[in-house]
Amino acid sequence: MITPGGDVLQRETAQTNVCTDNDCATRALNLMWARHASGKSCAEVRKSIESKPITDIWGAQVRVICNGRAAQAVSAGHDGKIGTCDDLAVKLALNAERFY
Repeated sequence: MITPGGDVLQRETAQTNVCTDNDCATRALNLMWARHASGKSCAEVRKSIESKPITDIWGAQVRVICNGRAAQAVSAGHDGKIGTCDDLAVKLALNAERFY
């Protein structure tokens, strides 16, 4: 489920907020997508998330993985467990132009 394999730059945390409506997944993806320009290297992504961790709609920090060619933010989804069918992921910019 989680691609790319690589270094974990940010570990997921426990959920702190409740979201049960039908729009939770879309809102979680939008929160993660808003950070799509986190850096052009794993080091830049790491530095970016140290000062402002990426979180989802459930208030949990998401897992961020980077292998030098790609980076990905993964939310544990509604059930709060990574590796289940409700996980949500977005690719973070890496080696790409930044768009604001």
